[in-house]
Amino acid sequence: MKLIRSFCSVLGGAVVLALLITAGARAAYPYYGGTDSGSDNSAQDAQPTAQPPVVYQRVPAYPVYRPAPMYREPAWALPNAAALGPWNWNFDFGGGPTVVTGSQDQLSGGGSNFEFGGGFNFSPRVGFVLEYMNSWLGVTDAAIQQNGAVDGDAYVWGITLNPIWRFRIAGPIGGYLIGGGGYYERDMRFDEPVEVFVPTFPVGGFFATGTQSVHQYDDAGGLNIGGGLTWNVGWGTKLFVEARFHYLFTSGNATEIIPVTFGLRW
Repeated sequence: MKLIRSFCSVLGGAVVLALLITAGARAAYPYYGGTDSGSDNSAQDAQPTAQPPVVYQRVPAYPVYRPAPMYREPAWALPNAAALGPWNWNFDFGGGPTVVTGSQDQLSGGGSNFEFGGGFNFSPRVGFVLEYMNSWLGVTDAAIQQNGAVDGDAYVWGITLNPIWRFRIAGPIGGYLIGGGGYYERDMRFDEPVEVFVPTFPVGGFFATGTQSVHQYDDAGGLNIGGGLTWNVGWGTKLFVEARFHYLFTSGNATEIIPVTFGLRW
């Protein structure tokens, strides 16, 4: 009986000692829910925050397809649409040969031309174009002899304001009529022979035959009218071929030319 009492006393003391050790550990370490009063670190004085709960969601094992909107280009943007002018603004450039139809035997054909321009469209069919054109031409033998020259050439350039009207033909093929007027200049250049004195060292010299370029400018107003065919390649871009008659009110005699132009229009 005395042995049992002694065992119970030892067991009770061990339990009390274990509880005291556990309480001291909780007070010394925040991990166990206590505070560390012997530490100078203020970050360890804060209480641990509660962790958010874990939420489980069901994920489908197969892909989910959702309908997406489909965008199509407008009808006028298709290559087989009518070759009209869908934009508010229009642009064009091109080049080709130039034929002289009237100059009182002053200018010769076989030249070339270049033009570019831009304007505004009131509708897909009607608008106006401000254009610059330049045609490089030759001069006739009669004009060269008349001016006592050995060679020569000419060019005609102009800035014109031209209304334009477009129409449909079939599918991507269209046409247009264009005409207007503006400012033109005709420049005829002749290489005339001259005698040039060439000095020699130390004294004296001699005369040598050379040439000098003499320009004959003629500024005048003028009119033009013509038409062309277009082929729509998509999104308002069109290939075109055009023939236009230009009439210049130059002094003495009128100048008449027909540039034939190949290029692009928007």
